[in-house]
Amino acid sequence: MKKKSKQTYRIRPQDVPPDPITPVRGSSSPQLPKPLPPADFIRLKRSKKLIKLDEGILYLLGKEPTKDYWRRLESEPELMSQFTEIDRLARDSIDLGQLKIFDVVGTDYCGFSPRIELRVFLSWAEAEGLAIPNELFGLLDAQTRPERSQSEAQENKNTSVKREELKAETKALHDRWQTRINELHKDNPTKTHTALCNQIAKEDIAEGRESPTIRRNTSLTH
Repeated sequence: MKKKSKQTYRIRPQDVPPDPITPVRGSSSPQLPKPLPPADFIRLKRSKKLIKLDEGILYLLGKEPTKDYWRRLESEPELMSQFTEIDRLARDSIDLGQLKIFDVVGTDYCGFSPRIELRVFLSWAEAEGLAIPNELFGLLDAQTRPERSQSEAQENKNTSVKREELKAETKALHDRWQTRINELHKDNPTKTHTALCNQIAKEDIAEGRESPTIRRNTSLTH
């Protein structure tokens, strides 16, 4: 049996359901959240040295991290997909020790989020080949980006292999959760998705993950 490597850090976003979308007065149609506004890079450069991971991802996408950003993301599927992909890449890098965090703080929508030095985050994003808005390039310190030696290049290659293995393990875990959701829903068709995820969170199959994380990575088919 393959021995699982010890993971020193694995905090995943806690997908707290957004507030219900309320209908516009005098209409039965729901009022959709406004799209996220463009990022205020001037304010960022003046005031930010430490950023939450979710904030950093939104800045990479050119969006301002408003207080209700998660609810707004829910209304923009394409942007949500990009956000989720970068988030998983960043958290895998944290698990592997390739992205150094400063501390962990609470957030309104994600439960807990790692906080990272802005320049460290941008240097990581550049190394990963992620698109960085032109307005942020001035924040990258050239001295923090020395030429890589052959040994460092090999280490990065090994890290990429580990990251792919980690992604495969994560996907397999999510697939097991989905299978369990389907089983429970078949036996308890009246239970909500949240209730089923709460039950799975108490089982060994959860592997220590909380109900919101399970809910974010599963779906309830009727």
